[in-house]
Amino acid sequence: MMNGTKTFFLRLFGDVRASYENDVLRPIAVSRKTQLLLAYLVLHRDHVGSRAEIAFTLWPDEAEPQARANLRRHMYELQRYFPSAQLAFQVDARTIRIDPRSSLAVDVEAFWAAIALGSYAEAVELYGGELLQSFSDDWIVPFRERARRSYERALFTLVEEHWQTDAAQALEFAQRLHAEDPWREDVVRAIMDLRQRMGDRAGALDAYRMFARRLAEEFNAAPADATNDLFVQMCASATIHTAPVSPLVLPDQPWVRQFPWWWVARLKHAPNALAVAAYLRTIASADESAAFQIPTAAHERLEITRMVFDAGVRMLVRQGILEAIDATSRTYRFAFRDPERQAGRGMRRAR
Repeated sequence: MMNGTKTFFLRLFGDVRASYENDVLRPIAVSRKTQLLLAYLVLHRDHVGSRAEIAFTLWPDEAEPQARANLRRHMYELQRYFPSAQLAFQVDARTIRIDPRSSLAVDVEAFWAAIALGSYAEAVELYGGELLQSFSDDWIVPFRERARRSYERALFTLVEEHWQTDAAQALEFAQRLHAEDPWREDVVRAIMDLRQRMGDRAGALDAYRMFARRLAEEFNAAPADATNDLFVQMCASATIHTAPVSPLVLPDQPWVRQFPWWWVARLKHAPNALAVAAYLRTIASADESAAFQIPTAAHERLEITRMVFDAGVRMLVRQGILEAIDATSRTYRFAFRDPERQAGRGMRRAR
């Protein structure tokens, strides 16, 4: 990856580490602020920085004399720690920089080189964690975010490259991308799809359940239609044609007989089907004496939602689409109640 004799290697992704002459990476035994000064000089080594600029960036809350004094002290510590044979600096009264003649290799620079060449597998291996992950200084943020976005794009590209030829490898990259950004639903769907293709339908459904549960707990929200629909399709392909279907019996009332069952049979989006199923099951449980059995086509569509209920997503339904269920209930009760009562309501409004 980074070979060569007498090369000083510095790792900035994750925790700051260093090695010399291809030795084992070790922590740098200097103060945190001195580590940060080293990182700043490395990330800006194509730029000759003035002492005032560096001091203000690293100590923004200090008065200029104190900031300059801090810079002198930590620069002295840095020079004492690294022999010039390992890492040399060019320091004068106005500027500080890393000596361009130093044989310095940095993981961040190798990462950007790999990205530029399209060597995405090498790039993602070089990304050993968030840039300078133990530091929170403002000046780091643009460097960190740029690297993180490029890392995510590289992972997604690798998922696409391996999608058809190596599902296991594509899944590994998708899981790494999910760990980096757990709220990307396109990645959740990719993980579900890849697991199902590998014969792990249980793992695919578990990926959905874990995501839906976390989304409900963190944001009191439900997954997008596309994610719900994929889950419903997986449930349906697993059991809808083999599991016995118990009839859904509703109260034998006029509005039930007039219900647009053809519309229910054509529902495409899981949240809509869940809302209808939840409402109809509420009606069925409220009056067990009547016996209106809904048409088969509508029942088969709603049966898929039963699979969702049985798969342990009751919390998602209660928390994520409760408003949809309530809205559906109000709409249906108004639209399909007794026509005579509707006519009476209209007459009263006319008066």
